[in-house]
Amino acid sequence: MPVRVGEPLPDIRGESPQGPVKLADFRGLKSIVLWAYSKDGTSG
Repeated sequence: MPVRVGEPLPDIRGESPQGPVKLADFRGLKSIVLWAYSKDGTSG
């Protein structure tokens, strides 16, 4: 799903070592870094 600059992000959900997290948990912070990769151990 492409997201354009300036558009709001969907409520992305995921797992962390501390348990489940969702993007909405960080609403109101000045900035966050969202890092994603397709699969660990791939050549790309």
